[in-house]
Amino acid sequence: MSDNEVHLVVGGDDHVVETRSLLTALRDDDLRGVTPVLDRGEPDPESLGLVDEAIRVVVNPEVGAAFAGALGTWLTTRRRAVRLRVKRRGRELELEAGSPRDAAKLMQQVKDFLDEE
Repeated sequence: MSDNEVHLVVGGDDHVVETRSLLTALRDDDLRGVTPVLDRGEPDPESLGLVDEAIRVVVNPEVGAAFAGALGTWLTTRRRAVRLRVKRRGRELELEAGSPRDAAKLMQQVKDFLDEE
């Protein structure tokens, strides 16, 4: 099984702050062989110069469950609802966590999504 290039996009009013928070959490988790990189889009004049940001991560299948666990842990620390879009190989998984209780279910969905061929 080959590595998965995964793109994570955080939605919501505080998407820039939340994206940076997730990037920090993934870096701090120190997963073996997982190095998240921040991809910045072009400034959009209609959004007052705010730039869409995504986190790009190459995830080895052997650490897919640990990566999903790191996402789940981050989700449990959020105080308000977070929308997360996970893209891989042209497919997309959209998730929304409204409370820490949602994290375990979402973690399993991400793991299953990464395990799909």
